Amino acid sequence: AREAGLSGDAPKTPENQEIVARHRMKYYYDKYGAEGAARAWYGGESAVNSPSRKGYFSYDPTVGEYGADIMARMRMGAEFC
Repeated sequence: AREAGLSGDAPKTPENQEIVARHRMKYYYDKYGAEGAARAWYGGESAVNSPSRKGYFSYDPTVGEYGADIMARMRMGAEFC
């Protein structure tokens, strides 16, 4: 929360969660680009360069599959704008 500009004792409201999530996603995007940001969000920063790493459960997509899926969804959304 502090990294996003909130106080350490800021209430855990939906609005503050949005601020923190946006801040973290922007950090990931600036550091890794769009697909890397999706991978970092899904699997943590250590997973960005480990596309074959699985999610928590055995049936979860790999980090690479997740990143590719997010990119495909972004392209589909852009087609309708």
